[in-house]
Amino acid sequence: MISAIWGIPLEIAIMWGAAAIFAVCTAIFYLEIIAKEPKNELTQTLFIFLLSMMFSLFLMGSGMYWKNMILVNLGSLSFFLGSAFMLKFPLTVFAPGTRKIVFYGAIIIALLLFAWLALSPSGAQVMMPVVIWLNLGLNGLVTGFFVFFVGLQAKERWLKVKAIGGGAGIMVCCVAAEVAVLTGALLVSAVFQFIAPIILLLSVLAGRKYQQQSGSQQVTNQVTNM
Repeated sequence: MISAIWGIPLEIAIMWGAAAIFAVCTAIFYLEIIAKEPKNELTQTLFIFLLSMMFSLFLMGSGMYWKNMILVNLGSLSFFLGSAFMLKFPLTVFAPGTRKIVFYGAIIIALLLFAWLALSPSGAQVMMPVVIWLNLGLNGLVTGFFVFFVGLQAKERWLKVKAIGGGAGIMVCCVAAEVAVLTGALLVSAVFQFIAPIILLLSVLAGRKYQQQSGSQQVTNQVTNM
């Protein structure tokens, strides 16, 4: 079984490789989508996912490689904040006042959880398992599935393509890849992590093409504006 690539431990090599793919997809997403389209909660959520995963994978992998807990903690902070901001999209099912209260509550909880993991000896020991399970449950099964479900319910073809593909990309990275990690299938996890941002990016670009053809400039579903 492969244990290292070019002298780099396999787990870290996978994280760095995935971070590089996320970085390329993040740059393209920003230049082609964020910089050119009207802002809405769907595209912002997908962009935050790409951006936070890029920083999280790179920093945590770097911290593990150089045994630098500051880098590991910065990667964890990126993950927790990214997860909290991604949660804004599922929270659009609530009334505006409730959404804000729950969202700010999620930010506070994320920061408190990060502080405990980063500053306490017992927290440091369980940081990686906590990140894995939160990524699987919160990002994958909650946010990822919600984005996917919005796509299933959408009537506009462009929105359906964007949301189904975006949700699938999140779930591939946050559910399928993490399940593979938990079962010890690191190479399978690598495949899922590598293809997830590509699935997301291609879906959003395809959705934009359909959107331009239809002449629609806004997401008309109420769950996309907060």
